This record gives sequence, structure tokens and C-alpha cells, in this order.
Amino acid sequence: MTIFNFSFLISTFDLTYEDVADKLYSNGCDDALVSLINNVCEIEFDREGDTLVKAITSAIRNIEDANVGNVYRTKILFEKNLDDN
Repeated sequence: MTIFNFSFLISTFDLTYEDVADKLYSNGCDDALVSLINNVCEIEFDREGDTLVKAITSAIRNIEDANVGNVYRTKILFEKNLDDN
């Protein structure tokens, strides 16, 4: 399995940091770090997946399920194979 590190910028609805973080965590984003400034939220993930596409797709689905905003930018940072020593 591989861990992919990537982030999204989302334009949030009129929510507080606590609302955004709670909704994301409750909808499967417990592998994410959230920051919110002026209704722009960056969510950085360390997500396990078979492929980068599957990891990103599942993260976007979780964000959409949380109903906190719209993804408008993705940044891929790195990947690490868990089988590497």
C-alpha cells in the first residue's frame, strides 16, 4: 500500500473552522490536516491507496459528503510506499 500526500483548496460555505473540521472528520477525513483563512480552506491528506487517482477520488468524495465547500485546486506533494524500509 502507498501513502499519498496531497492537498485541496476549497471555498467553504459560511462555516467556522470547528464546523469544517468536525464535518470532514465525521465523513472520513481523519487523515487530513485542516486550515481555514477567510473562507478558503486547505485540506492536506496523507491517504493510503492503491493508486493516486483512487486516493484523490476517495478524498474528494469524503469532502463532498461533508458538504463543507467546493474543491477548486489540488496539489500533489509526494507518495511513500509502505513496503519500503
